[in-house]
Amino acid sequence: MKIKTEYNIYIGLKESNMIKDISMQRALKSINGHFSEHGITGFNIQKIKGFWESKGEQSVLINFINTFGIQRRAIYKAIESIKKDLRQDAILIKENPIKHEFV
Repeated sequence: MKIKTEYNIYIGLKESNMIKDISMQRALKSINGHFSEHGITGFNIQKIKGFWESKGEQSVLINFINTFGIQRRAIYKAIESIKKDLRQDAILIKENPIKHEFV
């Protein structure tokens, strides 16, 4: 088995003012577009309930294992572009080393 980095990325579906909702369609278009630009061509996405400043909001959880060999700075650049595009104050990123194998 190989060890690669797993990324879990949490993005709220409200703009930074916590008033205007972001549609799932808009979020998916932004995420897929910016990821594709940086070579991230496979990921999973789930709609979840999150909280920011004690206020609930719809959110998305993106998960992928960096089997693409993309440099960390390119991944963060894609996330920064998504952050700007979706007008977010912050996006949470978790990185975990993980053993994986395609069967």
